[in-house]
Amino acid sequence: MPEISTVDISILVPVFNEIDGIDRCHREISAVLQESGHSFEIVFVDDGSTDGSVDRLRAITQTDPRAILVKLLYNVGQQRAMYAALEYCCGRAVITYDSDLQFHPQCLPTLAAKVFEGYDIVGGVRTERKDALLANRIPSWIGRKLINSALRVDQRDFGAVKAYSSRLVKLLLAVNTPLVVIPAMAYSLTRRAIEIPVHHQARQTGVSKWSVLTRIETYLDIYTLYARRPFAWMMVSGIACLGLSVLMAFGIFLYRLFVSDHFSGLIIFFDVFLFATGIYFFSLSLIGEFVVRNLRGNRFDPRQVVEEVVRRA
Repeated sequence: MPEISTVDISILVPVFNEIDGIDRCHREISAVLQESGHSFEIVFVDDGSTDGSVDRLRAITQTDPRAILVKLLYNVGQQRAMYAALEYCCGRAVITYDSDLQFHPQCLPTLAAKVFEGYDIVGGVRTERKDALLANRIPSWIGRKLINSALRVDQRDFGAVKAYSSRLVKLLLAVNTPLVVIPAMAYSLTRRAIEIPVHHQARQTGVSKWSVLTRIETYLDIYTLYARRPFAWMMVSGIACLGLSVLMAFGIFLYRLFVSDHFSGLIIFFDVFLFATGIYFFSLSLIGEFVVRNLRGNRFDPRQVVEEVVRRA
C-alpha cells in the first residue's frame, strides 16, 4: 500500500464503459484542481469495461503523471470497485466522484477544504436536482429514510459526491464487512461529518448504470447489514400480538365463566389469528437475525480482484 497523504487531494473515479466521457472528466477535474493550488492525483478504477475505456485510461496515465489506473479483473459493482482502489489513494482528502460530471468539478476544492478543517466525511447535498423523479429521486428518498434509520444519522443526501479524510480511509480499509457501500461504512465509523450544498447538473455523457430495482436492493442491503437490530420491529410486533392474544383469551375465559356460555366465534377466530401472527413474526425475526449475523461474518475483499495498477514511471 502506498504511503498515505503524499498529496492534498485524491479524486477517485469509477469507470464502467464510459469511454465517451473519460477525456472530458480528466480535463475538467485537472483544470479546477490546478487552479485551486492543491497538489492532487486522479485515481481511475476500471470496473471491467468492455468498450475500450481501459485503453483510453492507459493513454491518459502515459501523458499525466498525476493519473493512476487501477484495473480490476472483472465487474464487481461501483462501490466495490472504489473500495478496491482506495488503497492507492494517497491524498489528505479522498473524494469519490462520478465521471458523468453531474457534480460540477468546482465543488472539489470546497469539499477538500472542509476535510482539512477536521471533518472525516464531507457530503454534498444536491441543489436543484436534474435527475428523474420516479427513477432517481423517489428511490433516493426511500433509501435515505432506511439508511438514516440503520446508521442512526440524519444525512440529507446519501448518493451525492463525498470527501473522506485519510484517517477515515485507513479505517475503511480495515473494516470487515460483507457489503461494501463506502458512505454507509464511513458513517458507521465516525460522526465527524458535515454536508454542504453542491451544484447538480444534467448528466454530461453516458447513461446511468443504476435502475430503480438496483437502488432499492442496495438500500435494503444497507439497512439489514448496518442496522444494529434490523428485525427488532418485527420481533416487537410478534411479542405484542402474542401478548394481546393471551389477554384476549383470558378475557374470553372470564366472560364465559362469569357472564354467559354463548360467545361470538368471530372473536375466538380473531384471537387465534393474533396468536398465529405473533408466532409468525417472532419466529421470522429470529431467523432473520440468524441469517444477518451469519452473513456479517463472511467477507469478500474487492482488493483481491485488482489486476494491475498503471501509472507513468
